[in-house]
Amino acid sequence: MSPVTRTPGAGPSATTTVDADGPGLPPAGVLTGWYRDLHHWPELSGLEQRTAAVLADRLGTWGWQVHRQVGGEGVVALLDAGPGPTVVLRAELDGLPVREQTDLPFRSVREQRLGEHTVPVSHACGHDVHLVAACGAAAALAASRSRWGGRVAVVLQPAEETGSGARAMLADGLRDLVGPADHLLALHTSALPTGQVTFRPGQMTSAGLDVSLTFLGEGGHAAWSTSAPTPVQRAAEWVHRVSGRLGGEGSVLTVGSMTAGSCANVVADRAELRLSLRADTAAACQDLLREVRRSVHGAAQPAGGRSEVAIRAVYEPAVNDDGTSGPVYQALRTARVPTYLLPAPSRACDDVGTLADGLGAGLAYWFVGANDAALFSAADLDLVRAGEQPRGVPGNHSPRFAPDPAVLPEAARQLLLAARGCLAAPG
Repeated sequence: MSPVTRTPGAGPSATTTVDADGPGLPPAGVLTGWYRDLHHWPELSGLEQRTAAVLADRLGTWGWQVHRQVGGEGVVALLDAGPGPTVVLRAELDGLPVREQTDLPFRSVREQRLGEHTVPVSHACGHDVHLVAACGAAAALAASRSRWGGRVAVVLQPAEETGSGARAMLADGLRDLVGPADHLLALHTSALPTGQVTFRPGQMTSAGLDVSLTFLGEGGHAAWSTSAPTPVQRAAEWVHRVSGRLGGEGSVLTVGSMTAGSCANVVADRAELRLSLRADTAAACQDLLREVRRSVHGAAQPAGGRSEVAIRAVYEPAVNDDGTSGPVYQALRTARVPTYLLPAPSRACDDVGTLADGLGAGLAYWFVGANDAALFSAADLDLVRAGEQPRGVPGNHSPRFAPDPAVLPEAARQLLLAARGCLAAPG
C-alpha cells in the first residue's frame, strides 16, 4: 500500500461544490459528470489504475486521508470527527469483460488484455453507480463533519468480479488502516424500478464458487483427426449431458464460457469451461462441486485424454447483521424509501461479506433499483419483488444494462442516510 499522491490529469476535476439546499450531497449534475467519466473508462479486475487514481484524487481534495494501492489498486480514505463508531462505506472499482450494446453517447468502447486475449470492457454490473454513490456520500460527510461523531472509512475495492479483492485488501493490512470497525455499509444496483430497495435480515446473498473444468487430449491437423472424441467434443457433450441436471432445489450451476482453439484447421488439445456454482450455503456449494467432479471423472476417458477441475474463486454469503442492518432499514423506511423484504437470499454473489468479516464489522447490504419504472410490466414488478430477474428489462451483466441517471442522487442519498444513522452525535 502507499500513502496519498496526486495523479495530474487523471480524469475530470475533482473539485465540486456541495449543494447547500439538499442533504449535503453534490448536485445531480456533478454526480452525473462523475458517472459518465467512470462509465466511459471501465477497467477489468486488477487493472483499475485510472479509476482508483481519479477517485483517490477526488477524496483527497475534500480532506480525507487517502491511501492507495491497498491489496492491488484498492483505495482507502479516512475521515475522523471525534469519538464515535467506525463506519465503512464500500464500493467496487472493477468492470466486466462485456461489450456494451447501448446507444449512450458515453458508452464504453474500451478494450483490455485478459489472459491471452484482448476483450471489451464495460460497467455492466453497475459498479460505476456504486462509486458515485460512495463519493457523493463522502463529499456530504466531509462538508458536515461538525454534525456527526466517529470515523468513516471509504473502501474502494478492486477485483470484486474475480472474488479476490476483499481478501487481497485484508491481506495487505486493511484492518490496521481502518482500525476496529463497527459497521460496513454497501449497496448494489439491481433490476428494480429506480430507487426501490430490496433488503433482507440475515443472509442476503448466496455462497458461490467459480470453477474451471478443462478437457485435455491430443491436438493435431483437422484433416487427420482421430476417431477418439476431441477435447472440444468432450466439453460440448458434458454441457449437453450435465447442464441443468446437477444440483437441486436452492442450487444453481451455470456454464459461463467455453474456450478452445484458435483456428479451424487445428484440433485443439484443450477445451476449458468456466462454471458458476451457487447455493444457499458454502457446504451446499461444495456438494455441487463434488457432483461436478463425479460427472467428469466418473465418465470414460478416451486414450490420452484427461480432465481437470479447479476452483478459481470462492464467495462466502453476505449476511446482514441485526445491529447494523436494523437501523439502516429503519432509516430508509423513515425517509420513505420504497423498501421490500426479500423472501429468500438472492442468487447474486459478492465478497462484501468477506470484507465485513475480516474487519469485524456488522454488515448492511441492500439492492437499489436502477431502471426507469416505465420499463416494467406488472409481471416484471412481481418478479423483482420476489428477488428474481425481470424478463423485459436489461439487468446486471447484460450488455444492454443502462442505469437510469436518477439512481445516482438516490443511491448517494441512501448511503448517506445509512451512514448518518450509524454515526454518533457530535461530541
